[in-house]
Amino acid sequence: MPIVAEEYDYVTGIDTHSRTHTYAIINTTTNAGVGCESFPVIKPGMDRAIVWIRRTTSGEILAAIEVPEEQDTELSMLCGFDDDLAKQGTATSNRIRGLLTCDPPGPGTGHR
Repeated sequence: MPIVAEEYDYVTGIDTHSRTHTYAIINTTTNAGVGCESFPVIKPGMDRAIVWIRRTTSGEILAAIEVPEEQDTELSMLCGFDDDLAKQGTATSNRIRGLLTCDPPGPGTGHR
C-alpha cells in the first residue's frame, strides 16, 4: 500500500467554513509548512485559492478537505474514495494544523 509521501509532493489541508476556507500546504518530503491562506467562499475567492496553490507548489498535490459529515458521503460518491489515502490524509491534515496557523508571526509563536 503506497503512502501519501510516495504518491504526492504536497498536501493541501482545506478547513471549510461558511464564509471562508483556510488552505494550509505542507511539503511531504520535508514535512515543512509551506503556506497558509484564507479565501472567501465565492467563485473569485476559490479561483484565487487555486492560483495560490499552483503558485506555491509543484508536482503532485493531494487535497485533504475537512467537511461536515453530511457532505462527506456526497463528496465521496462524486470524487471516488480511497479509504487508505483518506486515513493518511486525515493524519496529514492533523499534522498541518500543528505546523501552521494563519496568524501573523509574533514573539513566542514559534513562527520565523
